Amino acid sequence: MNYGKYENLNPAILHEILQYNAIKGPVLDIGCWTGVLGKAIAEHMDCPIDGIDRTIIKSDNCKKYYRKILNFDLNDLDNYPIKGKYQVIVLGDVLEHLMEPEKVLAILQKRMAPDGVIIASIPNISFILNRVTHLFGKWNYKESGILDRTHLRFFTMRTSKELFTNNGFTILKAYGISMVRNRFFFLRFFSKIAPSIFAINSIIVAKNRNN
Repeated sequence: MNYGKYENLNPAILHEILQYNAIKGPVLDIGCWTGVLGKAIAEHMDCPIDGIDRTIIKSDNCKKYYRKILNFDLNDLDNYPIKGKYQVIVLGDVLEHLMEPEKVLAILQKRMAPDGVIIASIPNISFILNRVTHLFGKWNYKESGILDRTHLRFFTMRTSKELFTNNGFTILKAYGISMVRNRFFFLRFFSKIAPSIFAINSIIVAKNRNN
């Protein structure tokens, strides 16, 4: 499948949604941002898609693919408006922005269908470039990426998995990805064989341990 036509799309997340939603159940896209993931899902699969984001999707072209979109801050733990059950809950680069991701996962766990999954993408703070710069005492926040200045929590591949296993989930799949430009194509290869060092993001697919 050609995922390259979607700007700002994480193709690994779309791939896992298509793999784990054979029954075409409802999808909850948390951190839907531009709405490009909803558009991509709709163009590959006929299923209900809901979205959550702190900001309003500005693209009407993408907004139309969602059944509903909630403008909501996940850090507001006392006022979650999420209803119903979802076959797939997507957390695309969201958990690192949360003050208490463990509590958020506990809330979302109750909104999972019995055979549903959570698919998460989490930046890997132990990426090799960070290891080198931290060795020399540098920790420079940026506007985006692993050291995005809005990140509240930082995870390695190991602690990303522990976030789920320590909070009632069984991990079905965990691997690293590096969506980089062609001149850094070697990172895409090395992120698969040594994800804790060369992956920019960890991809986690997990189910409720009690199901």
